[in-house]
Amino acid sequence: IPNACIVALALLYGGGSFDRSILTAAMCGLDADCNAATVGSILGVFRGAAGIPPRWTLPLHDRVESWVRGEGDNSILALAQRTLA
Repeated sequence: IPNACIVALALLYGGGSFDRSILTAAMCGLDADCNAATVGSILGVFRGAAGIPPRWTLPLHDRVESWVRGEGDNSILALAQRTLA
């Protein structure tokens, strides 16, 4: 319940700003990494990849490493397309 409240608070008081919303969630302190990631995911779904500021995406170079056998190095875009499909 506290995590859901923090996510709601961050979305409300973030005012639509990606940066302000995830930082608000993180600054609440309780389970900061998960709550900020949840807020970022929700905003990403609503805005699409173009709505996420480049400072958050460029350092990743569209790559994510997985420890799942056979899925070691992946494109984030390809994984999003697989999820959508």
